[in-house]
Amino acid sequence: KKKKKMAEHQDYQPGITLQGVKKLREKVIKYNRKHKRNPISKTADISNTIVKPATKKLKKGQQAYAYRKKGKYLGKATCFVSHTWQADAMGLLDAIVTHGEEMVATGKTSPVYYLDLASVDQHLIDQASASEAMPFESLSKDFVKQISGCEEMLVVASPFDDPLVVKRAWCLFEAVMAKIYNVKTTVQTPPGEQEALHQRIMEAEGNVLIDVMMTIDSSKAEASV
Repeated sequence: KKKKKMAEHQDYQPGITLQGVKKLREKVIKYNRKHKRNPISKTADISNTIVKPATKKLKKGQQAYAYRKKGKYLGKATCFVSHTWQADAMGLLDAIVTHGEEMVATGKTSPVYYLDLASVDQHLIDQASASEAMPFESLSKDFVKQISGCEEMLVVASPFDDPLVVKRAWCLFEAVMAKIYNVKTTVQTPPGEQEALHQRIMEAEGNVLIDVMMTIDSSKAEASV
């Protein structure tokens, strides 16, 4: 059954289940407890410290993190995650888990995430290093296919008052594609920042979000991760 499940995902990038994201978060938490002087801080650190070592011995062509455990946490992606590799690592994972748990709590189907960290073979395309730009063909064809094939796009905005996603050309490209293909977009701030956001909204009488939006200048967006 698991072999059949693995085979069914050969035609598209694999998605990782909510439970799979939770397990990955547990690994990050465990690592940080043991390495307090040099913890995982940025999303790119997750790839270099956990994802690559854990997938090094997997079969070539199936070295994406979602293929681990014989596809136990593998599924067809329903939610595309837009984020940056330089943002807070735990903030990203916490935001995804919060989003998923809220969906389940309201009676909706547990989402399966297209999270490049887990869905893309990081041995083949080293996104964390940002040493190479993604070929335009990948953006215009393969990447768009992943977005248009999902029911929702989850944009992880961190930090809430100066979100990195609006400073990255890739993330802006993803947002435009979601709009073109009528993919619902949800903006999620990490749980650890929500109280600070609430406080700022109260202090600014609700104008803080408008202030953030007014600082967006797509002409200055960078093409790196």
